[in-house]
Amino acid sequence: MESNKESVSQYVNNTEEITPDSAPLKPDERRQYPRRAARWPSTLLTKEKQLISCRTQNVSERGASIASPCDFAGGTLVIVEIQIFYKSIRKSVRVLGEIRHTSIAGTGFTLGILFKEMPEPVQDFLKKYAEEKI
Repeated sequence: MESNKESVSQYVNNTEEITPDSAPLKPDERRQYPRRAARWPSTLLTKEKQLISCRTQNVSERGASIASPCDFAGGTLVIVEIQIFYKSIRKSVRVLGEIRHTSIAGTGFTLGILFKEMPEPVQDFLKKYAEEKI
């Protein structure tokens, strides 16, 4: 029993706290664009014509983090429709998105979606929103 306590103590003494500065991100994990929290209703339309109700968690000019009840394989293409309600702005945005990554979260999944194709005014709005210029 004594040796177990010693090994645990030795392990604890040889660890260091992980902070954002001590654990640099890999190049592919760095965010290319600023993100901003946004809790907007959204839907995903699959290739099989399945419509899934979701909610955005944050958005950038080129993607979104979306809470979904369903998981998807990376690389899956979906039509993303977001109902934007911000100040006096109300608009429906519809873009082609690619699932880049998923993770288990709470009662469902968090999807990282890259926007593949979108109208320039939509990208401009999302850029200004994410950079807090509006």
